[in-house]
Amino acid sequence: MRFVWIKGEETSDMMFVFHHCLCDGGSAMTVLDEFLKLLDNPNYDIGVESPISGIHDVVPSKILNSRRQKIKAKVIGRLAATAIKCIPVNKKSIDRQSDYLINWKFNKETSREMISYCKSQKITVNTFLSAVVLQAFQKTRREKAFNKVSCPVDIRRFADQIKDDHIFAFGLMIVLSLNKKLGFEENVKLMQETVEKKHQNSIRTSR
Repeated sequence: MRFVWIKGEETSDMMFVFHHCLCDGGSAMTVLDEFLKLLDNPNYDIGVESPISGIHDVVPSKILNSRRQKIKAKVIGRLAATAIKCIPVNKKSIDRQSDYLINWKFNKETSREMISYCKSQKITVNTFLSAVVLQAFQKTRREKAFNKVSCPVDIRRFADQIKDDHIFAFGLMIVLSLNKKLGFEENVKLMQETVEKKHQNSIRTSR
């Protein structure tokens, strides 16, 4: 993990850089929260973590010991290994100097209006923004647009043994797409229904 302090005359930016294999989004927020608390008060007690030492601490034993799940895991593993061997790899070095970061910020009024709209439509802000991004790519890329956006799901909602302050890397993803025959509001509501159905499936799987 690397910390970068971009110092300005009036305001500064702080940037943490780390690989996803170390932290998921929730863990990143925990690290940031505890960092800011210690920055404000070096004597602040952030507690001691009871670490997750392996998959057995997260996945129930009835799933780990399930013969069906073991066979499924072996099949998927072999398919993945075969795909890795067969897919051609481009060993040409990449010039990383062209990397960039897109950073959008909403002012308080826009944020308030967006949250109010989402509440009135009974949709989440995440679903609304996913629809906006998909529509923007559809408008600019047209037929070249993939029409897919991956949204992270906080697995802590489904696994009680993972606490809020755990440094944990595993996450679930939900893939959403636009129905090109529907308007924006219809799409957002349909996408929210899809999210809720996939959430329910995640809950049944984890239990």
